Amino acid sequence: MDAASCFILGSAPVPMAPTEPTQLECRQLLKQAKAHKNQLPKTLFLPTNQPAASLSAEAMAQGIDVIRVDESQLLLFIAEVRETFRASFDHGDAQ
Repeated sequence: MDAASCFILGSAPVPMAPTEPTQLECRQLLKQAKAHKNQLPKTLFLPTNQPAASLSAEAMAQGIDVIRVDESQLLLFIAEVRETFRASFDHGDAQ
């Protein structure tokens, strides 16, 4: 997600288990991010509670600064998207 505009640059399915994305998945995600403005992001913020060594390494290899932050610091940007995603699976079941 582009923090300035809150535009979602790309998405990828991830398993529920805390596993690393493959190098190919990392490259594809960064390629999707580049497609929006025809340039890579300058900085990538990643939550500290998610395994992301491979994504960090690929981003840094492409010249992107990587900053690990607590997920709570990202909620301003991701809360609405997270809720929309969650609602897309809600089939009217009681909550």
